[in-house]
Amino acid sequence: MECRVEGEKPVLELKQVSIAYSGTPILHSIDLSLYPGEIHALVGENGAGKSTLMKTMLGIISPDKGEVIFFGQKRQHQSLKQIMDSGISMIHQELMLIPELSVEENIFLGRENELGFWPWERKKNARLKALDLLSDCEIPMDPSTLVKNLSIAEQQLVEILRAISQQAKLILMDEPTSSLSEKEITLFRRLINKLKNEGVSILFTSHKMEEIFGFSDRISVLRDGYLISSKCREECTEQEVVHQMVGREMNQFFPHREVIKGDTCLKVKGLGIPGLFQDIEFDLHQGEILGFGGLVGAGRTDIGKALSGLLIPQAGEILWKNQSVKFKSPQEAIKQGIGYVSEDRKEMGFIPEFSVQHNLTLSSLLEFQRWGILDKSKENEIATGHISRLKIKSKGPDQQVMTLSGGNQQKVVFGRVLQHLPDVLILDEPTRGIDVQAKFEIYTLMAELSKQGKSIILISSDLPELLHMSDRILVISKGKQTAILNKEETNPAEIMSYAMK
Repeated sequence: MECRVEGEKPVLELKQVSIAYSGTPILHSIDLSLYPGEIHALVGENGAGKSTLMKTMLGIISPDKGEVIFFGQKRQHQSLKQIMDSGISMIHQELMLIPELSVEENIFLGRENELGFWPWERKKNARLKALDLLSDCEIPMDPSTLVKNLSIAEQQLVEILRAISQQAKLILMDEPTSSLSEKEITLFRRLINKLKNEGVSILFTSHKMEEIFGFSDRISVLRDGYLISSKCREECTEQEVVHQMVGREMNQFFPHREVIKGDTCLKVKGLGIPGLFQDIEFDLHQGEILGFGGLVGAGRTDIGKALSGLLIPQAGEILWKNQSVKFKSPQEAIKQGIGYVSEDRKEMGFIPEFSVQHNLTLSSLLEFQRWGILDKSKENEIATGHISRLKIKSKGPDQQVMTLSGGNQQKVVFGRVLQHLPDVLILDEPTRGIDVQAKFEIYTLMAELSKQGKSIILISSDLPELLHMSDRILVISKGKQTAILNKEETNPAEIMSYAMK
């Protein structure tokens, strides 16, 4: 069964496409077609070949064997300008915006000549066209706002708007919803359905099953560079897709946890920072996982930063082991036993150019020094231990972190924080943008830490993750605490209702 009208010609075809890097096969004889108005989900673990396949479709990479046919024409390696003009656009997982430019300037970046000859004329037309685009897509955003002042989720929407403005016939999206809240995902769905109705083809990657099955017309599964399956959504089941992705059954995606809550280790009373959040109150027990739910921008991340010394509370009190504390820096919080894993691992989690070993030990180098001289053998021993314990897939401790998959990069961030032996871990979107197996491994690690009596604050926009991994869920809306819910007594609808109050 094909998910298209019989006889309809494809927008893009891959015919027996194979690619190898330095003699290592990456893609093996891929046959795949994309059709007008089709929303096509491309799924697979990190390292399966999804990014390489999309870059091949785009024209950045030329296949070693096989052909890429776009509207009946064989596609060759092209410049970025040629790609932009050809009718294909790509939204990368790592955003390609310029922070110092405005929304409207980013939307029309590289196409300024289309807006007129004179600078004032270009500026005027960019504003008018951006306003029309925002209105047409029902996105409440000021086009003059600098991108650096937008949230990650809002920046993602700007990327989508730029692709729409190019009037592309095919849009490739790499993890387009990884930074979006439930409300923003609803907006995203409306946008792609609008494009679908206009005949635009969309290929997107995602690790979220509810989106894969909720958005797509067809689902294609890659594993180890092979196309395992390409079928209509109605012919697939979630269990089947996960099995095809990982090559084995995953009967229990979330690990079983026996919750044994200990004494209160952290108590928060009336915590607030003007303009960010106010009157936050909760207690955290040893061995407990407390979830923070709410929409992106509700204040969850700011609360996490205030608890870990990245922001200074202006009101309220933090009681740590029955003692009132005021952390003025993350270093002070770490010394007391509170570790923080940022939602933006590439900005705050690690140094991409450094090795796995250096990233794991960077914040604790004094422990490996004698008389001011670094004991490299001890540093290597500690790093190797973390690599083994956290199952970091790498070529060794000397491999650059920037070359690892997203899931393994996240494990490096975990390892660096765990090096300080914290009693409380604050995890902000810890599984964003990582594959199914890596998520399972992160969940397993969280369960192990909880069993050891470590406490965890889990900030997540993934409702299934919140419900399965948390013991209780504190919901934030517009900087205010609206509920604390027990996992056994709540459901996604109730969480969302409190998140939108």
